[in-house]
Amino acid sequence: MGVVHEVGAQVVGVTPGDRVYVNPGRSCGACHACGSGTPQKCQYWTLGGYYLGTSYAAAKKHDPLAGKSLIVNGATGTLGVGVTLATLALGASRVFAVARGVPLLECGKSPRTVSRSSPTGRVVPRHG
Repeated sequence: MGVVHEVGAQVVGVTPGDRVYVNPGRSCGACHACGSGTPQKCQYWTLGGYYLGTSYAAAKKHDPLAGKSLIVNGATGTLGVGVTLATLALGASRVFAVARGVPLLECGKSPRTVSRSSPTGRVVPRHG
């Protein structure tokens, strides 16, 4: 998150004082998903390199991860997605994802991102 301090003469739609966010997601921009306004469903979607590098460095601090189970709090956020992917790539057997809502967790649930030992994954909604 950041705040716009100044804009050029030809900039429209953004003014000083506006809060801004740089979307770390990258997609092709040409497929049906991108054209439909859901670039996060693009088969080429990925995180920007800086975020993956930061996530990898955090996961590497806990290496060796082979056979371990981990909890990732904020798993659907920018760094959480990266940490989940990095820990699985480094050999973690399971990742327990904690996030803001069931729909966000469902979007990230797949055999390659949830668990090596439980490919179906399981989302447990929080009540109360």
